[in-house]
Parts: sequence; structure tokens; C-alpha cells
Amino acid sequence: MRSSLQVCLQILPDGQFRSAHWGKVELAGRDIIVVQAKRGRLGMYLMGQAVFSAELMRAFKPRSIRSIALCENFDAALGPLLDQYPNVEILLYPGDDSAYPPSPQPTESHPA
Repeated sequence: MRSSLQVCLQILPDGQFRSAHWGKVELAGRDIIVVQAKRGRLGMYLMGQAVFSAELMRAFKPRSIRSIALCENFDAALGPLLDQYPNVEILLYPGDDSAYPPSPQPTESHPA
């Protein structure tokens, strides 16, 4: 059974490549990319995280905010609802099953 991977990541494209505690980074006047990720299909939970994480970042007065909802599959009914939020986008990633045990594969019989 797959777990529900959820990630929140803030990227400063003009910054140094490093990990930092959120309270130790100055965000005012900078470009920010906020990433929310979940395994599986785009859903309302991930959509809400993407919309509201961008809204919460406004308090830090960045120059711009780009919010990304990263998931494995698009939902044709829900996805278009994010069109009204121009700074929120959906990125699809096919996933990586290497962390999970392999599924049993059907055996094929070949005539000799």
C-alpha cells in the first residue's frame, strides 16, 4: 500500500543552494516558489495547500510567489478550478516506485 507523501518546500530561485530553517531566511522582496506534493491524483487537499500556502507567504512581503501542486496524475474535474489562481500551477511527476516492493508480475507461458 502506498503512503500519502506530502512535502512542503520553499525555494528561493535567486538564493544560495542550501537547507535553512524558515525563521532564518529573509523573504521580503524576494521571489519565492512554494511546492506542495502528494502521491497520486490531484485532489482538493493538495489544491488547498497550494492556494493557501501562497496566501500565507504574502505576510512575508515577497516580490513574487509561485505555488506548485506536484502530483502524479491530473484530475480533469478539479484541475481547471485552479485557473482562477494565476500564481498556482500543477506539475505532474510520474512517481518512483523504487521505494515500494515490486508488485507480483503475471507469469507468461511460452510454447517450447
